[in-house]
Amino acid sequence: MQMTRRDFLRSAAMSAALAAVAGPAGVARAAEANAPEKWVKGVCRYCGTGCGVLVGVKNGKAV
Repeated sequence: MQMTRRDFLRSAAMSAALAAVAGPAGVARAAEANAPEKWVKGVCRYCGTGCGVLVGVKNGKAV
């Protein structure tokens, strides 16, 4: 299915309206539901520098 510019703008406006209705409380509830149980230190492997990163872990998986 191809999306026209009008369809894209309509769906973007509906998403913005729903986010405004949910407000910060809806965002906070979603963040709490996906919050990691603990944070684990790791190493970024993007380049050879070896920068440190913190990885959130929930149920034994990175989130």
